[in-house]
Amino acid sequence: MKLHTPQPLVLCEGKEDLLVIEALADHAGLGDKLTFLEYGGKDNLRSYLHLLKATPAYVRGEYSKVLVTRDADDNFDSSWAALKGAIGEAFSCEPQEPGECVKVVGGQSLERAIPKLPIDWDDAAFLPLRHLLEDAAS
Repeated sequence: MKLHTPQPLVLCEGKEDLLVIEALADHAGLGDKLTFLEYGGKDNLRSYLHLLKATPAYVRGEYSKVLVTRDADDNFDSSWAALKGAIGEAFSCEPQEPGECVKVVGGQSLERAIPKLPIDWDDAAFLPLRHLLEDAAS
């Protein structure tokens, strides 16, 4: 029995990423429409995605969508390939470009991937992340 309406889950690479993205979502008025978790760094993403699928919250359908974020670090291509590989291995699908919806299963999950964005509260770079968060929250 579901106790609440499923919410989008935003997976953040680390604690600092989570704090920043959650603060930006709150600033945009989206904080109460999203759930945030961190997966403990890029080296943990692959195993975290496999474990996520076995969590009671995921199994119960408490997440309507999953937005996966990862820093591009110094090499966007390598980071993007690692992110695509982790999503592909865990969910048997791969995004072709950042921000792409790669899988919808029974209306219960949606995986997305985005590169690290340079974010400044007063900078236009906030807008792409805000749009992705707004899209995830809808």
